[in-house]
Amino acid sequence: MKIIFAGLTALLLSFFSITIHAQQAYTLKGKAVHMAGRKVELLDFYGDKNRVVSSTTIDKNGLFQFPFTDDSPVGMYRLRLAKGRHMDVIYNRNNIELSIARPNVQAGKYSLTDGIDVLSSGDNRIYYGFLRTLDLRRKRTVLLNQLKLLYPHSKDNEKVSENNTASHPENETELFRGQIEGEMRNLHKGFEGYIQQLIDNNPDSYAAKIIKTMKTPVLKVEVSGNGRKEWLKEHFWDNVDLSDATLLHSPVIPSKIFEYLSLYNDKRLSREEQEMAIIEAMDDILFRAQADDTVFGVVLDIVTRRFEKSEYELVLTYITENYILSDSGCEDSEKSVSADRAAELRDKVETIKRMAVGNLAPEIDMPQQWLFDVKIAEGTVIPASSSQMMLSNINAEYTLVLFWASWCPHCPSLLSEIKEIYEKFRGKGLEVLAISIDKERTAWQEAISKRQYRWINYSELTGWEGKAAKEYGVWSTPRMYLLDRNKRIIAKPASVKELKKSIAPLKFVKTE
Repeated sequence: MKIIFAGLTALLLSFFSITIHAQQAYTLKGKAVHMAGRKVELLDFYGDKNRVVSSTTIDKNGLFQFPFTDDSPVGMYRLRLAKGRHMDVIYNRNNIELSIARPNVQAGKYSLTDGIDVLSSGDNRIYYGFLRTLDLRRKRTVLLNQLKLLYPHSKDNEKVSENNTASHPENETELFRGQIEGEMRNLHKGFEGYIQQLIDNNPDSYAAKIIKTMKTPVLKVEVSGNGRKEWLKEHFWDNVDLSDATLLHSPVIPSKIFEYLSLYNDKRLSREEQEMAIIEAMDDILFRAQADDTVFGVVLDIVTRRFEKSEYELVLTYITENYILSDSGCEDSEKSVSADRAAELRDKVETIKRMAVGNLAPEIDMPQQWLFDVKIAEGTVIPASSSQMMLSNINAEYTLVLFWASWCPHCPSLLSEIKEIYEKFRGKGLEVLAISIDKERTAWQEAISKRQYRWINYSELTGWEGKAAKEYGVWSTPRMYLLDRNKRIIAKPASVKELKKSIAPLKFVKTE
């Protein structure tokens, strides 16, 4: 009997435990009457990635809801609404209730906070209060800047005196301009005070973490001119806690990374100098990210993926060799990157080195069936007795190997400019070998015919898996390699501007 009673007691306790646990589940509820019948998706954040967690259809009464589970991490989530509209919410182990009205669209523009009312959830009330205040501050700043344009500095910059404004209109202008600038300083000071008070009053809120991270350090009054950027570099991370892995469940860390990198952009620098500046920034970022193993791994993934798709090959090589393949970079680097990913990056770095300026370009064999040109019918591309071409057999002082694709959004404008360069120099020793990353023959050939690319056109029609693309390390389009007569790489221009700069000192010989 005691055994039966004990069993019943255990069963009841288990039942109540499950019931209590079930009652602790949290939900996101929303009402959007104007969107009845439409689909809405819930996405989470991790690093710079978004993933659809769930989706539902808004019912006829405009109601929808998403449940959170025990595995749902604290952080920001995105509601993807109709017509490209979205809103971000904070989940901090509590219920969220929202009312979403139709935005007040004026001239096709509206704030992301328009029509959104947070009915419950302290974090979201804090966050949306901040967003509205931020939006208001931006609008006021725009208006004040417009007023400043009406009161430009006087040419002689005479000091303003209250006693002579009537007789000197330029001094009156300076007076008004000074008042506007004073109002802008007060606006900025008031906003900074608002943010700090918000953070101080809500120390345990996730919203306060996000807002603090977004906060830009306040420049000291005595810092001016070129010193402003250097001061910002030095103090940029003052409000960012890279030891807090919960911030990975929001978009703030990738946003701060690329905002910081923008401080190192300088149009006056050559590409190599620019890459060295970025490397300096990357050392700082990755050093700070080592405060937490998880944060370091995510940050390392973000920056390697970004730079492996860019023209900044020195940066990718540096990050890979010093933070992934080298034991000296970080004690936890092996844990941060999988063996397969490390091998992939190692191969890319080896390709980058193989394709460095000064090295011979890999040979390219081009069977006749993979060549197409508007000149083929005239017999000017392939001799009748030949079944294929080879890069080494192209008789030109200089050869531009160009990788492109018919679907590449940036290619038409770039190829149009290259076409002008080709027409100018083709009779002086320049040839272009355009290798397409297309898979569809029709799309490839139609693009060539439509735009009259009268150079050598070649495609294996295998996309990124083509032999030439792999050997040349092409992971994005367009990509260019400028070769000399011996097919040695003399430049790797990333733009038409760089191509023109590379061609300018070359000695062309008239061949026609």
